[in-house]
Amino acid sequence: NRNFMTKLWNSARFLEMNNCEYDAFFNPAKVKHALNCWLVQEISMIVKEATTQLEAYRFDLYSSYIYQWFWNTYCGVFLEALKPMLSDDIPTAIQEECRKTATWGFLSILKILHPVTPMITEALWGNFSRSDDMLITAKWPLDNYAFETEHQTIQDVFNFSAEVRSLKGLLGVQPGAKIDITLKDGKDAEQLYHYTNLIQHLARVNKIFISNKNDGVPFIVGDISAMAHLGDGIDMKDVQSLLAKKNEKLKDELTRLEKKLGNASYKQAKPALWKIDHDMQQEKTTERQKIEAILSVL
Repeated sequence: NRNFMTKLWNSARFLEMNNCEYDAFFNPAKVKHALNCWLVQEISMIVKEATTQLEAYRFDLYSSYIYQWFWNTYCGVFLEALKPMLSDDIPTAIQEECRKTATWGFLSILKILHPVTPMITEALWGNFSRSDDMLITAKWPLDNYAFETEHQTIQDVFNFSAEVRSLKGLLGVQPGAKIDITLKDGKDAEQLYHYTNLIQHLARVNKIFISNKNDGVPFIVGDISAMAHLGDGIDMKDVQSLLAKKNEKLKDELTRLEKKLGNASYKQAKPALWKIDHDMQQEKTTERQKIEAILSVL
């Protein structure tokens, strides 16, 4: 659709504005930084999925999968994470590797998208590839790149950042407001701390510490225990009161949804709306579990 084409074009403009250029000699199998390893493996995964769906003539699943991945993962996650990696405090060699990896990834996406969006992908290919050959004659991307350890490391960074943003929302902290985070001392915390610059940007965090002090709002992401520090002007009793009110509201909403979803005729008559309510129930259940976990230790 038009929105997707605009997103594709704007992504190309973002790369151009940040001097991301195609390198014909770039070898994705030899990238060093974990963020770039993450993208290379992600591309391998979507190439495999796209190939499987195309060979099965499931163009609907193929196009839907690529659409969601490009919009949410490449643009929503990777390009956002790329921004702090291009700052002046990052070594030049790493910056250049990030630029080349981002461009390689984008060109790989153009190849995968070409069967369903031939015109715009061909135009963008001409701008980026600096090749006289048309995209339609380009080889299909490889899917045999594997950086499992690095991929999981960066995925943990993304998951942690997302959880911090979610926590800020629960606590009524403005999305743009920056808070401090303390990671409980341990091997996993040290690994996460290594990517402080990514977390600071993605989660809008000010400072990150490693300590065993318990003087903030506790939360857990995977195997990582952490504390959020909301600032001296925040009274923890006010935080407890806010969370307690949200918890009661969620309880009422879940009771209503449970009754609504339990109506067999509703599911049969309006399956699409039933699915939306079911997904909402799961989201609100998860949100309530997070709130109750925080309240239990405050």
